[in-house]
Amino acid sequence: MTVGTAVPVDRTAVVRDIFDHLDQNKDGYLDGEEVLLLVRNLKGTKANHRKVARLMRKMDTNGDGKVDPEEFGSMILDMSNKYEDAQFLNKMDILKRGRRQVHIDFLFRLFDTDGDGEMSEKEFLNCVKLGLKSSKKRPDSPNPIMDKFALLDKDGSNALDLKEFSTYMDEIFKIMDERKFAEAVSKLRSRAIGLWRAKAASIQNAAAAKDVATHTNDDALSEDDDN
Repeated sequence: MTVGTAVPVDRTAVVRDIFDHLDQNKDGYLDGEEVLLLVRNLKGTKANHRKVARLMRKMDTNGDGKVDPEEFGSMILDMSNKYEDAQFLNKMDILKRGRRQVHIDFLFRLFDTDGDGEMSEKEFLNCVKLGLKSSKKRPDSPNPIMDKFALLDKDGSNALDLKEFSTYMDEIFKIMDERKFAEAVSKLRSRAIGLWRAKAASIQNAAAAKDVATHTNDDALSEDDDN
């Protein structure tokens, strides 16, 4: 039997895709404003023009005041040599979409417990309540939370897609810098996983108890039959 091997990631193509995404005016170069977008994706609220100028100088090796695809690719590929493919793709996802959006995507998948690509009212309620507990706030009653859900559900589908959920997360976390935001996400993740593990254990214990009761009854029936 032939064992399949993973196809190596075409890193040059991945980096070029990021360049094209950042090149918003499609002139084939990155200017200061477009590099600012890159820095914001990495640093969030800590982005400033000083960091942009420093990065521009580092990438702009021919000194023409702009960054071409080769200059961008050379720096990014050189910086990412130490990463395995999976880590590389994760880092590139952050470069393209921003660290915060990557965290939001993770939370969306975490609370989309049935994996249907949408967040139901119940899943949204679980997310908000756990989030309030993790921030040591008293959880709201379901009604205000569901009112918020209805406002976010722009298409009236009775479920939130990733874009609608992202709008909510941007609203409640907009004052946080990237470090505090990451800490909040980590805390929420830990609470969710802890809760689900406890529920899983409870279900397993209930199933085990039912199994014991069933076998006990079976044994009793067997004894009756013997008599």
